[in-house]
Amino acid sequence: MDGKTFPFAAHLEELRKRIIYCIIAVTLTSIISYLYKETILLFLIKPIGKVFFLTLTEAFISYLKISIISGVFLASPYIACQIWVFTWSAFQPIEKKYIITYGILSLVLFLGGAIFGYAVGFPVAVNFLLSFAKDYLVPVISVSMYINFCLIFILIFGLLFELPLIVIFMTNTGLVKIEQVAAKRRHVIVAIFIIAAIVTPGPDVFTQFLVAIPLYFLFEVSILLVRTLKIFTRKKNVEII
Repeated sequence: MDGKTFPFAAHLEELRKRIIYCIIAVTLTSIISYLYKETILLFLIKPIGKVFFLTLTEAFISYLKISIISGVFLASPYIACQIWVFTWSAFQPIEKKYIITYGILSLVLFLGGAIFGYAVGFPVAVNFLLSFAKDYLVPVISVSMYINFCLIFILIFGLLFELPLIVIFMTNTGLVKIEQVAAKRRHVIVAIFIIAAIVTPGPDVFTQFLVAIPLYFLFEVSILLVRTLKIFTRKKNVEII
């Protein structure tokens, strides 16, 4: 595209080409993931040990689901590049700079949250939910339902760790001032502990602290980053004057 003016039909053709590239990439990575489907499943069910399939097709469909989701995850950098190439000429240099910065930070924070959720929060949630098992109440966990629960749980933690990016974006765009955000610390702490209680079902206060403390740390880091950027920008403006 390179900054040239394309007619609408040419834009549609370019979009179609990029979509086809992305579909091919996801297909290839999904096929590769299917070759390692058992390894991926064993990794996911490690906190619980064993799952069951309740219908003849459930195991096969679950393997397909795992392969496709893993394929999308593996192909996501390539998909992001295709989106970036297609939209490159539509942004100003300063907008490109912000998109790159926010994109990298968002990816790092999401991956950190997903890893934290699987390694810390998910085993606690599983152990608590299995604690309801009795002699007359035997858990028979469907592989399909388990995968859905696991992926949603990991996704929630990945999104929760986007908190610093949300704070930075809101302050940089002028929606709120950093002083207002900092003044609401008590409300934020209460909200964080409510979220921790929701995503870690159970009466274990230690586990709730284990989830809440990293979230609050990220909140404080976001405030520090915004204030540091403001000081740096102010000094730079003074030097220019």
